[in-house]
Amino acid sequence: MGGITKRMLVGSWGAPTNSITIRNGSLVQQKITYVRGKYKLAFIFNSSTNLDHISLLKR
Repeated sequence: MGGITKRMLVGSWGAPTNSITIRNGSLVQQKITYVRGKYKLAFIFNSSTNLDHISLLKR
């Protein structure tokens, strides 16, 4: 997704609310979550640190 990396996201938004590692066989992903007001944004990065997916949830 546009070459966005974890380092760029954390550099712009600061420390995440939550961060976990997701492992599924040989696939390893990092999920970084931010809570902003009424919304929770989850960013999932692949093992090469590039953004794979964004989820926006209303809390």
